Amino acid sequence: MKNANMAKRIAVIRLMMQGYLGIQVAELLNIHRETVSIYVQKFNQGGMDALFKRHYAPGRKPYLSPDEERE
Repeated sequence: MKNANMAKRIAVIRLMMQGYLGIQVAELLNIHRETVSIYVQKFNQGGMDALFKRHYAPGRKPYLSPDEERE
């Protein structure tokens, strides 16, 4: 995988399938144990597609209107 973040998600699932505990996986990959739990939960709910789907925050609304920005 080119994206290190996605590779780490795959590694979490592989290690869990090999029988490692969540806390062990977290220590091996240097991530928080709750992150491991979230990745496993996503995988269990929707497979690899759900694991790779990322939702970004919509961001803050701009202070200026589009017309004011053009000025």
